[in-house]
Amino acid sequence: LPRGLAAVASLFIAVAAIVIQLSRMTPNRRGSDTNEYCAMASTAGATATLKVDALVIGSGISGSCVAHNLVHNQKVANVLLVERNPVVGGNVISKSQDGYIWEEGPNSFQPTAAIMRTVYELGLTEELVLADGSLPRFVYWEGGGAGEKLANLHALPTNLPGDLLDFNLLTIPGKIRAAFGALGFIAPPPPAPYEESIREFVTRHLGEETFERVIDPFVSGVYAGDPDLPNAVAKELGPDHVKTSWALTSLSRDGSGFLATFDTPEGIKTVWAKSVNVTAPTRVASKVCADLVPAAAALDKIYSPPVASVTMAYRKEWFKELPGAKPGQPLVGLGPGIGDMSEEEIVRQVDADNHKILLKPNAPAGKLLGCRVWKTAIPQYCRGHLDILASLERDEAKVPGLFLGGNYRTGVAFGDCVQYGA
Repeated sequence: LPRGLAAVASLFIAVAAIVIQLSRMTPNRRGSDTNEYCAMASTAGATATLKVDALVIGSGISGSCVAHNLVHNQKVANVLLVERNPVVGGNVISKSQDGYIWEEGPNSFQPTAAIMRTVYELGLTEELVLADGSLPRFVYWEGGGAGEKLANLHALPTNLPGDLLDFNLLTIPGKIRAAFGALGFIAPPPPAPYEESIREFVTRHLGEETFERVIDPFVSGVYAGDPDLPNAVAKELGPDHVKTSWALTSLSRDGSGFLATFDTPEGIKTVWAKSVNVTAPTRVASKVCADLVPAAAALDKIYSPPVASVTMAYRKEWFKELPGAKPGQPLVGLGPGIGDMSEEEIVRQVDADNHKILLKPNAPAGKLLGCRVWKTAIPQYCRGHLDILASLERDEAKVPGLFLGGNYRTGVAFGDCVQYGA
């Protein structure tokens, strides 16, 4: 059985890797050398406010990295990066107040070759803060035969196979079921063309309990960036090549290029571009791109659940003696249904959960630093998603020079968004 349990742990890691890979697609095309385009007709873009070689819509991680790559690596001189919000960065938002610094969007990433290269090219190497990769991930599980753990926090195994002997998150039957799967006793997959979900895949291999208690807490969590990255891109491009508070309202063909119309604080502005890369959220791309790429209309069907980022401050001495804690470092781990809750209700729930799980019974309420609710946050790769992307790719190929991309297409992780623009 110990050998089988070791195999279970190995398969946990393998399944987690598969889950991540399922959300990653082959990076789509991002832009093009200007030599690929026909000479602009004399009448094309005659009424445009600006004329550019490449227009990038959306300054989140995907769009910022596309713009950087076009300028730095493909040497496209005339690039315009447009953002509908008052500042660049999309959902990557850094805040500071009363001596605190916190993130209201992505707050971490797994270093990849694309990320590290981009960081180096933007001169941000000295700004990197590397976390301790040996720190455990905890799953909070209350009851259900999971054994007794302080604060019901169960650290996932990191020291194999020794940690498995004390890994009480799974019950004995759950461990046995997972062990059978690790040893190769796996039911056959459903026949094609049935598209197996992550839950069905993991359950078929390791059992329902392993999915619910080990995989689902991370699949259901927030895929979580460095706010300096889009800011550095904006600095690299310069103020004449970055526009904020510009909301895209329409996009159409115009001669050998495209005409984009924006609602701006200075009124309606139009931009003629040889190529356009749209990294806007699915709800925007589905509306403005459907006339050119009919399959883009289906992007509106992609479900993006709400996510709330609540940041609270507590004094160190208010924390319980949690697993793995050290003097002056009470938290060593990583990482509520909020759709119908107000921000005040969300904050109260987060503070209550922190007191229940992390803090001592007599700890006062925490200091609220910030609460940001993303009504449509991370796109979910639900059954049928690959069909939407396949149709999108077919229609997009009929419109040379127009590229649709972002986290709904190449993966939701921070590194996936950087890779798209690399």
